[in-house]
Amino acid sequence: MNHFQLITMTAAFILCLTIDQVNAQSVPFVIPGDDATESATDFSNLLSKPAGDSEFVSIQDGQFFVGNRRLRFWGMNLCFGANFPTHEEADKIAPHLAKLGCNAVRFHHMDMLDAPAGIWQTNEDGSRTFSPEQVDRLDYFLAKLHENGIYANINLHVSRTLTEAEGFPEKTEGPWWSTSNKWVMYYDPDVQATLKQYCRELLEHENPYRKLKRCDDPGIALVEMLNENYFSVQGNSLLKLLPDRYVRSYQKKWNQWLVAKYKTHEKLKSAWQPASRKSDSEPVFKPADWNENLGDWSFNKNTPHEYRPAEFDSSVSALRLEPKEKFEQHHLRQLSNYNLAITKDEACELSFWIRSDEEREYTIEVSSVKGGSWRSIGLFEAGRSTRKWTEVRHWFVPTETNNEAYVAFSLGTSDIPLELANVRLIRAADGEIPAGQRLDDGTIGVPDASFPIAAVMAHKHFMIDTERAWVTELRDFLRNEIGVKVPITASQENYHAPGVLADTVDYIDLHTYWHHPTFPAGKEFNPTEYRTGNVPIEIQPLKTGWPAHNLINRAGWRYHGMPFTLSEWNHAEPGDFNTGAIMMAAALGAIQDWDGIFFFDYESEHGRWFSEHYDGFFDFNSQPAKLAVFSVASNIFLRGDLSALPTKMSGTFDDRIAGHLAFLHQLGIDIKADEPDLVDTQSADPPSELLFKTPDGSLIWDATEESKSHLMLNTPRSSGVWGLIANQRFEVGPIEVAIGPIERDYGTIVLTALDDQPVSDSSRMLLLASSGAENTAMKWNADRTSVSDQWGTGPTQVNLVPAEISLTLGNAVGNSVENEFTIYALDGTGARVSEVDSEQLDGKLTFKIGSPHKTIWYELTKNPALR
Repeated sequence: MNHFQLITMTAAFILCLTIDQVNAQSVPFVIPGDDATESATDFSNLLSKPAGDSEFVSIQDGQFFVGNRRLRFWGMNLCFGANFPTHEEADKIAPHLAKLGCNAVRFHHMDMLDAPAGIWQTNEDGSRTFSPEQVDRLDYFLAKLHENGIYANINLHVSRTLTEAEGFPEKTEGPWWSTSNKWVMYYDPDVQATLKQYCRELLEHENPYRKLKRCDDPGIALVEMLNENYFSVQGNSLLKLLPDRYVRSYQKKWNQWLVAKYKTHEKLKSAWQPASRKSDSEPVFKPADWNENLGDWSFNKNTPHEYRPAEFDSSVSALRLEPKEKFEQHHLRQLSNYNLAITKDEACELSFWIRSDEEREYTIEVSSVKGGSWRSIGLFEAGRSTRKWTEVRHWFVPTETNNEAYVAFSLGTSDIPLELANVRLIRAADGEIPAGQRLDDGTIGVPDASFPIAAVMAHKHFMIDTERAWVTELRDFLRNEIGVKVPITASQENYHAPGVLADTVDYIDLHTYWHHPTFPAGKEFNPTEYRTGNVPIEIQPLKTGWPAHNLINRAGWRYHGMPFTLSEWNHAEPGDFNTGAIMMAAALGAIQDWDGIFFFDYESEHGRWFSEHYDGFFDFNSQPAKLAVFSVASNIFLRGDLSALPTKMSGTFDDRIAGHLAFLHQLGIDIKADEPDLVDTQSADPPSELLFKTPDGSLIWDATEESKSHLMLNTPRSSGVWGLIANQRFEVGPIEVAIGPIERDYGTIVLTALDDQPVSDSSRMLLLASSGAENTAMKWNADRTSVSDQWGTGPTQVNLVPAEISLTLGNAVGNSVENEFTIYALDGTGARVSEVDSEQLDGKLTFKIGSPHKTIWYELTKNPALR
């Protein structure tokens, strides 16, 4: 077939598919949660069985190994009750996960709740002990997973909150990162002791089904000590909200650190004495003249607002803000002052006067998005305004030198009018140790604006030292006292002060999401009041900022020379484009040579393993489009069809390499370098067009035209295209694809060899042709960002992808009368349902997919006589 014939056929094919036919392309399709049958959709051959047959996971040359074999993890999270299936359920779940190509499970949120959703049972006196039934279920499940080639990643402290009945005060307010004793754990010895006891009971327990203690079981591959635990990165603002007991233990730890550092009060006083005292404070920006306009201040784009001068003082201008609506998140309405120059470790004071018509909340921050990632660089605090004009003063020490910092008031969750006056950011003058505070009697307070700047710097080092000490202490406890033999890590890289993980853990981990669900303030994980960003990941390559981070902007966060895992990643449900995040992780993880990817999550509820529909923000279980793409993508990442980039580019903790270079080099941090390594200065700036290519052309991301944004994969064993691909024609390696109309224009087409041969020479292949999936009778809101609690029922419905496929065969025989291949439409288990008509001519095999085949995957098998 020549190109003219193909183009003519493509045009005719596309035209013959009307919009009515697109609407008819949704068909029932279920991948059963207990299916482990052998079929073309079985990827369990990628797993080495049993997991941890004889050797523990180790690290060689900065990568995971078992013996002399490189080991990557392509895994799933399980949460809450899903960690504890019954024996009968485990017998079915483990081989099913293996069939999907999943070779690792991250056991998450085991420690929060009582059975059946957690590991605990609460006794009559309020104490908690392990539930024997839950422990037995976990033992059996681990054994079945390992038997099927699936490793375990055990998380220790995730979400347990110590209770009053257990002898600990319970905090009732504060940010999410202050929950579950996450922050106080770094310094309170009693909280630390409870975690150590939990670790001992969990890891020294002997699994009767493995006849091994968990700490001696090579099927357990990784241990995460902590999960999303902030400490030094957030500073000490939480202290004002903590119960007195935790304030006292913090004060004690701080004074103990000071004694170890300075020995005596006289030496401390001498070290903190300022060399010279500033007579005047230097402003970072001048107070705005709001009598005329906003001056250097501005609102978010497309944010409805009205403002006008307010009455405050005849010598100072004031601004009255009158919101026209309230939003679900504070940051959706911000008043900001940009492009401010601040200096690391040079103390600043932000002050302002504020009032509102009624009491209301706001947040104030000094932050930056320089380098493509939002972060607070010294100040991020919540406040409440009242009817009375009140002066507010925040004193902080910037965490970095930055000429693109900004101050922002976030006001979005209330429509109550608010007034501001005399907003000032100054470089602060030095202070003195308050009278009556002495090191001798342990009464040196936590430094504030009244202290010398040297005291504030000492406190900053105290927090980092305390963080490093606890991570080291817990690691050594696990390694030396319990006997853990596998790689250990702490919280994710962005939760720790720069450098803490480099010398305390074995590997680096990160979490990120493409459109995590968002909730109204104070209603986290509300089952009816939420929104998900129903936006294709392919159209915004450089997007960053909560709740959506495109994955290439995280590439520079790994550490060269240490294994790197992404242990939470997903595009939340409900949505039409969620599978793109899976392909993105497989492709980017492959070219960046990451060591593990765990999707969040497979299941989190007890007892709904075998449902025919999904009903959670993160579900993979019962979501057939996601499961199918996950399975095929295992060949890309786990089998290694897409090769790693041959060169590396190194940034530093303060200057990470920008993500737009992730298609040219393996990006990461050189933990020993002071300056970034700009290997390719020609590629230092983002491309003028959003087009990214690997040097060998094996992966191309084309977002130059948003409505047609897509990625193309071209490797010997797997080729395909995904994104907004409707009504287009693509030629990728040996396959040519002419695609018709698709529901919402979105789809994934990947052809992968099942016999490890190049696609053009393979005897058996699987074609994935997937779009989106939703439940029967799902009820969307107007902008398709929520279904509230109306998730619908089973069976799930998938959107078909109509296309004509033309495959160039490597050993084809001219004008064959008999086709070399038989093509089968498959059901959700991969069983053959019907044959697909095809034609072989001039070395090309051509066939059409979509309606009436009612499937998202197809098997291509060479006829036995021609093999």
